[in-house]
Amino acid sequence: MRKRFFICVFVLLLLLWGGYFFHPFLHTGRVAHISIDDVSKCFNNLCEDSMKYESIFEEPFFSYLKELHDDFNCTLTCYCFEKDCDYNISKMPSKYAREFTENSDWLKFGFHGIKPSSHKPNNVKYSEFTTAFSNFQKEVGRFASCHNIATMLRLDYFYATPGEVLFLRNNGVRTLLSADDDRRNYYLPYQKNRQLINENSIHYDGLKYLRTNIRIENTDFPYLNILRNRERDTLVIFTHEWKLDRINKYKLRRMIKILKEQNYKFISE
Repeated sequence: MRKRFFICVFVLLLLLWGGYFFHPFLHTGRVAHISIDDVSKCFNNLCEDSMKYESIFEEPFFSYLKELHDDFNCTLTCYCFEKDCDYNISKMPSKYAREFTENSDWLKFGFHGIKPSSHKPNNVKYSEFTTAFSNFQKEVGRFASCHNIATMLRLDYFYATPGEVLFLRNNGVRTLLSADDDRRNYYLPYQKNRQLINENSIHYDGLKYLRTNIRIENTDFPYLNILRNRERDTLVIFTHEWKLDRINKYKLRRMIKILKEQNYKFISE
């Protein structure tokens, strides 16, 4: 009897994982934004082994993204640092520019911060921030194209000063993605931050703010996460390049597959 019980529980968990329940209850016509934060290793690979990779899609990370796009027609945004200990965005070779441009309808790159940090970047000078952002935009336009540049950003630690946000708005950024928890986002006043958490999106000081809903590495049952957010017009899902091990790659793929089956439209802007 106990054995039968555990078998039933196991089968139920598999069904929940696969999303075989609740199909009639999910709304269609929604949109989803998929992104990867802290993207740098793939750039370092292309910088160090540009002779090895004739195509960007021979590099493992970009190969995985291409597979997701080809299978589900999804759009993907990579949020990147200007530099870290292993690479600088200015060192990216321009030999792949044509290929990046040809795939710019679904592959975007957005500024995430100056460099990785173990704490909120609240001691960065305004001039350092603006210089890093401008350099990032210029370099993406060089090694890829202006069409690959994202206008929807998620900044590191979901933090920026009012002056930095104004600078972003004046330089083409239209939307900032907020946290998937209850922390304060950017410089939003308390009431506006609570409104964003409760309502999923707000407009403030000329920018749109969208709440991030799902972090792949914290997800056990992709379908239940989608079901839990079924009333949202826009579903924002993300992970990190350094978190994309075999399990999280599978979970992201499964999540995108379910979204496709539920008629979600994928957006990058």
